[in-house]
Amino acid sequence: MRMTGQPQAQARRLWLGRLNPLHGLAAAAIVLLGFGVSYHYFSKPSNPSNPAIPVTLASDLISRHDSCCSLPDHHGIKDDDFDQIAKEMGVHLGIPVMAAKLDGTWTFHGASYCPVGDLKSGHISAHLVFARDKQFVSLFSLPASVLNNVHIQSTSEMEQNHPLAAFQTSHGFYCVVGSSPDGSLTIEQVRVLRDQVQPKIAAADEDQPDAHETLAEFP
Repeated sequence: MRMTGQPQAQARRLWLGRLNPLHGLAAAAIVLLGFGVSYHYFSKPSNPSNPAIPVTLASDLISRHDSCCSLPDHHGIKDDDFDQIAKEMGVHLGIPVMAAKLDGTWTFHGASYCPVGDLKSGHISAHLVFARDKQFVSLFSLPASVLNNVHIQSTSEMEQNHPLAAFQTSHGFYCVVGSSPDGSLTIEQVRVLRDQVQPKIAAADEDQPDAHETLAEFP
């Protein structure tokens, strides 16, 4: 009799165990843990002390980058002298402009005044394009007002498979946007390009007088 009763007791304990509310709590915890891991890896990072690029602005920069990089030539300004480009575009924008020669592996495709975002509510940028094989890099210079009171010291991130590295000064917002169909252009490489030009822009910004935008002057 004991031999036949033991399996029945074990089955009863197993059946009651399934009704134990702790099992439900454990399952819920596993689901929440999985959601937390997914959120960590797939959501945009947030750092209150140094926020990421606003989502809409990042999307607008990427859209402009992709559109202009698809052109065979981007010479809105017929000049390849980076000092002259920075001077001329800086006068129009009222901010120091990120215009610099990259290393010899990159080919300059030109500089132009390009809208970022909706034509009515967007901003005009100084936009330089470089190419290396199938890799592309954009240097964007925009007034700080494009951030809508978000304050960014220095940040880098992946957005829509594009590496972005940006920084802000008192007067301007600057972003290096990269792309490559095979993902060979990394966020680290784009960050290095940003770090090469940031000190010069920061120094120029300290000498920049306060100015207001005059979009009507742009071609």
